[in-house]
Amino acid sequence: MKLYDYIYEWKDGFAGFQINNKWGIIKRNEQNEEIILVNAAYDFILEFYNDLARTKKNSNWGMLDKNGNLVVDCLYEEVYLPAEGFIGIRKGNNWGFIDYSGNSKIDFLFEKVNLFSEGLCEVQKNKKSGFINTSGNLVIDYNYSSAKRFSEGLCAVQSGSHEHEKWGFIDGNGNLIIDFIFQDVQSFSEGLASVCLDYCWGFVDKTGKLVLDFKYPEVTSFNNGIAEVYEIQHIDDAEYRALTFGSERSEWVTLYYIDNKGNRVSKKL
Repeated sequence: MKLYDYIYEWKDGFAGFQINNKWGIIKRNEQNEEIILVNAAYDFILEFYNDLARTKKNSNWGMLDKNGNLVVDCLYEEVYLPAEGFIGIRKGNNWGFIDYSGNSKIDFLFEKVNLFSEGLCEVQKNKKSGFINTSGNLVIDYNYSSAKRFSEGLCAVQSGSHEHEKWGFIDGNGNLIIDFIFQDVQSFSEGLASVCLDYCWGFVDKTGKLVLDFKYPEVTSFNNGIAEVYEIQHIDDAEYRALTFGSERSEWVTLYYIDNKGNRVSKKL
């Protein structure tokens, strides 16, 4: 007997399900039985993030918790991921913030917002990025074309003219710690950040010193001392390699794992 029209992939014991174009949530209990946590009453439900799931009803978005309670009413045109007690929400063309109970925290002042991380959040005005604190005060001015999130005390920011934008890293006071020289970067993890030059990736430490050379067409950040890296087989042009990843790349790309010294390890821990 078919119980659901569609089920999202299970994650942490929860999954979204669809019946007659409406969405709900099922969970597995201690006996590994599937039970309905949220009835199929929503237009769409996304997976849980920081114990909250974005849900859509009547064209507006809200939030469900893992007990199935609608903790943020479906009132907003767009809702961003929750982090550090704040949720970015959009009304019209402007973004502001509420807390996890739906209380207003920071007014609708911004063209774009990111997630709070280490007490700071990227926000945009006039297509430029700066950073606010949890009180909504601007603490780093709108000096950047784009930014990521703070991690381990540093944040990747982008600057320069449109055709020559480069990435560097600042600290929580807005001081430039690593210069704007990279085509792309990922945030710091376990003391290292992956950075890209000439379509190849390497890793730098928090002083900007190159620790692992630029030789990988794709990498992940370090996690538990291990990073995933890819090695190209039988292709020499770096730009072509970097720009043509697709469904057939398994035929000419080899995945392996390295430690923070660049040594290959047999498998991910």
